[in-house]
Amino acid sequence: MTKTTTRPLAELQADFVRVGALLKQAREDVETLRRLSMAEAQAETLAAELEAIKRQMDRAFADEDKAKEDAFIAGIKDVRITEGDQRDNLIRRTFTVAVTRTGNDGLRDWETTAEKTGLTSLKPEEYAWLLRHPDRIPASILALADDPRTAFQTYFSSKKRGYFRGA
Repeated sequence: MTKTTTRPLAELQADFVRVGALLKQAREDVETLRRLSMAEAQAETLAAELEAIKRQMDRAFADEDKAKEDAFIAGIKDVRITEGDQRDNLIRRTFTVAVTRTGNDGLRDWETTAEKTGLTSLKPEEYAWLLRHPDRIPASILALADDPRTAFQTYFSSKKRGYFRGA
């Protein structure tokens, strides 16, 4: 008679469940390892894609801002500033502002020019128009800073204060 060395069924079932769980975990680890081995290249690809999207968004925001400003200054054809007596210091100097606007009332195109005194009389859209056309800004104002916006800010704050700092 031959003796069999078969393990008890309960023990075999327990080993089957244990080894099955270990195999499942090993397969998950292999998948994680495969995914991690590609992670560096994928991260570089995603970083480049994200940077490209950021540049596109920056352009879209700039385009949107320009379109809003275009609509804001629409109708302004020209802004001319005439400087008063240049012997007066810049704080007391007078400026005459002539704003030419165009439009259409549904029947006809029209154009009007309004004249006012002082740079503080500029409406926001006229100011925005001037920033796009710095050649229309008096040289005495532009000389206050490297860019037109800062030059105007320096002029307005000095006018409010009553004197120019450092002058």
